[in-house]
Amino acid sequence: MTEYYQTLRDQIANGTLSVSLRRDVAFFAALSPHFDSVDALSGVMVVRKLGHEFLSHHLRAMSFLNVTGYITTYQDPDYELEWHLSRIRALTARGPSWSHAMLGRFLTHMLQKRELASDRSRRRTIPVKPKSMESAVRSAVWFLNHAAAEGATSVPEVSQEHLDLFLGRYRSYRLGMHAFIRYLRRHERNFHKLSVPRVKREFSLKHALSDDARLNLIHRLGQSTETVDVRWSLVTLFALIYAQPPHKSVAMRLEGVRIGADGTYEVRFAKIWLPLDEVTHPLMARWLSMRREHSCFERNDESLFLFPGRQAGSHIRSDSYGDWLSRTRRRVTTRALITTSLAQWAIADPGSPRILIDALGVCRVTATKYCQHLGMQLRPHTRHAFDARA
Repeated sequence: MTEYYQTLRDQIANGTLSVSLRRDVAFFAALSPHFDSVDALSGVMVVRKLGHEFLSHHLRAMSFLNVTGYITTYQDPDYELEWHLSRIRALTARGPSWSHAMLGRFLTHMLQKRELASDRSRRRTIPVKPKSMESAVRSAVWFLNHAAAEGATSVPEVSQEHLDLFLGRYRSYRLGMHAFIRYLRRHERNFHKLSVPRVKREFSLKHALSDDARLNLIHRLGQSTETVDVRWSLVTLFALIYAQPPHKSVAMRLEGVRIGADGTYEVRFAKIWLPLDEVTHPLMARWLSMRREHSCFERNDESLFLFPGRQAGSHIRSDSYGDWLSRTRRRVTTRALITTSLAQWAIADPGSPRILIDALGVCRVTATKYCQHLGMQLRPHTRHAFDARA
């Protein structure tokens, strides 16, 4: 605590030191009952003992422990898993009382499968990423709460009618429900055989922006000058021109940007370095000139990320991106941005969907779908790119 105070005193000015100390002294006081010494500290044990909700109110103190080397949190898969497990346990408590034991077994099942997934690049029927596991449990909790509201009083009473009605009302949970329904069929006793109905979606560009709307948006984004606007405008251009989802863009490392031989900036989203277009290039130069670290414990320009976050050693979160997009009154969605980008790349006839895969990091199925529906012909020298075995 003394070391934290001295470091904080050197970083914080304008009379806010006392406020920060009053809030964070509770954090250090909470550590004492659980750890005998600083040598016993670890990122996993801290989140396990104190919980994610408590730590989310003391991110400054957690940044201090991470920067000073007392714990390791960022880029630590074990810490990420423990953080999401804490969130998952809080989620299961929100389900019906008769579902708590079963949701615990579902979580144990996913953790066991995760341990067996040595090659996590292969497609599997059980989510192994911590965030995907949390999404599966969240979908299950919402579904069981819906079934309880419809009269179900136990897991065996959950029926296909409950599932169809739930997915009809909340379509966004369809993907997250697959793992849970598969688990119910194979590992829980049930009076009904449940299955997630398959939905065949035809290829559609209804979300894509028109050429005029796309060009006008690119022009407006390129005129941004405020720090926050420049940052999110750059993220938006990455989605609108290079098909990069915001959650991937905010995690870009600074080493993924370089100055090419012709003096223009180049970026690497996947395997290939791409020169930036004439609008994104000056915006990137503007951002790099104003880029700074927000954490009071990380102001030495050593952040590895293109968009440094408020916690030392982390990148900015994409949670606030949607709010910024709506506040600026740009009536577009992330889906529309990426759909527009992929359509433009496919219409430009890159010669092979492999270009989209290697240059933009687009999955093979999506790249092939856009190229096939937007006029690319199966030429002999590109046929292998459409082959599922390629």
